[in-house]
Amino acid sequence: MNRIEIPIPPLDPLIWLSHQSLPQKLFWANRDRTEIVAGSGVADVVRCENRLDACFQSFAEVTYPQRYWGGFRFDPTRPFGAEWRVTGNGYFVLPKFEVGLRENRWFLAGNFPEEKRAEVDVTLQQMRANVASFSPANHHSLVPAPPFLKRTDVPDKTGWIKAINTTLRQFVPHAFEKVVLARRSIFEADRGIDPVWILQKLAKANPNTFLFLMQFSADSAFISATPERLYARQQRILQSEALAGTRPRGRSPEEDDQLQHVLLHSEKDRREHRIVTTSIRQAFEPLCESVTVEDGVNVLKLSQLQHLYQRVEGVLLPDQGEADIINRLHPTPAVGGRPATRALQHIREWEVFDRGWYAAPVGWASADASEFAVGIRSGLVAGRRLYLYAGAGIVPGSHPAAEWQEIENKQNSFLRALGVYPHEKTVR
Repeated sequence: MNRIEIPIPPLDPLIWLSHQSLPQKLFWANRDRTEIVAGSGVADVVRCENRLDACFQSFAEVTYPQRYWGGFRFDPTRPFGAEWRVTGNGYFVLPKFEVGLRENRWFLAGNFPEEKRAEVDVTLQQMRANVASFSPANHHSLVPAPPFLKRTDVPDKTGWIKAINTTLRQFVPHAFEKVVLARRSIFEADRGIDPVWILQKLAKANPNTFLFLMQFSADSAFISATPERLYARQQRILQSEALAGTRPRGRSPEEDDQLQHVLLHSEKDRREHRIVTTSIRQAFEPLCESVTVEDGVNVLKLSQLQHLYQRVEGVLLPDQGEADIINRLHPTPAVGGRPATRALQHIREWEVFDRGWYAAPVGWASADASEFAVGIRSGLVAGRRLYLYAGAGIVPGSHPAAEWQEIENKQNSFLRALGVYPHEKTVR
C-alpha cells in the first residue's frame, strides 16, 4: 500500500470526522493526547476468522507511519451475538483518508493500493479538497443523541446475585483465584444514534484515557474510553501495566484523598491488583530477555474513577511476533480472571451474552510498532440501540451488591458523559 501525507493547520479531528460522508470511520487517541488519528473510508480490510498470526501476517510489512487499526473478539470460541457478526473474530482497516496529530504536527494522509499509483495526482486533489472544504465556518455542533426510552440489564440484579454467589462458592476448592463477570445494559432510542457524537462527549469527559472508535457501517460502531493499555511495542521494547481496583473520585480534594487512601489500603483491591501484576510479569517472561516491574503501587486518576496502577516493561526475544504477545497477555486477570482457562470457562457458563470487543484488544499495528488498549468502558452502537458493557473482579470477600454498584459506577461515568443520568424519567 502507498501513502501520501501533507501538513495541515490544526483542526478538531472529531468534528472533521463528523463531516465525512463515507460510512466507515475510526478514531484513536492515546492517553496524553500526543497522538491522535481520525480516519474515513477504507483502503484495505483484513479479517481474521481463525489464527491471529495469519491476520498480522497480512500487514507485517507495513511500516511507520502507515498502520492498520482494529480489534478482536474477547472470546472467539463462543457463538456470535447478532450485534457482533459484522466484526468477525478480528477486523482491521487501513483508512482511505486520515487526519491527525503526531510529533507535534498535524497531517492529512491518503492510503491507496500499489495498482493505483498512477492516480497519485487525483488522490492529492481529493485530499486537498477534503481539508479545504473543512473550514472554521462549517464547524457546527454534532447532532445530539436522542433520549433513551428503555433500559434492559443482562443479567438483571437477581441473576447477578445468583452468579456471584455461585462464583464465591467455587473459590473454596480453589477452582480459581479471581474471575471477572460482566453485565450488558441495552439502551433503546427512538431513532439512530451518532457514534461520533458519543465519542465527542466521552473525549470531553474522560481525559487520560485511550479513545477508540471503529465504525463498521452507517449504523454499527464500537466505542471505548478506556484507561487500560494492554501493551505498547516499539521495535523490541514491550510495555504493559497492571490496572485493578476501583473507587470513585471525590467531590472535594479531601474526599478524593480519603477515597485514594481507602483504595491503597484495601486488602481486597490490593489482592486483586497483585494477581494482575503477577499475571503480566509471568506473561512477559516467555516473551522477553528481561522483565522489570515498577517499584510500588500508584493510583491512576480519571475524571470519574481511580484505579491501582503499576508498569511492567520487557525486551522482546527476536522471534516473538504480535500474535505471540496478544496470546500471552489477553485476557488479563483484570478482565478475565486467574487462572485464565478456568476463569474463561466460568465466564462462558455464567455470561449469557457475547462480549464482542468489550474487554478485548483494540488498537493498531505495523511492522515496527504497535499499541493495543483493553476495550473496557465501552459500548456498541447498533441502529437505535446502545449496548454498554462493564465488569467486576470477583475474589474471596466480594459482595454481590457492592460488585453490582461497581458496574453501575462504571456505566454511569459513560452515561454522565452523554448527559444521561440513571434517575432520568426517559430511561425506565
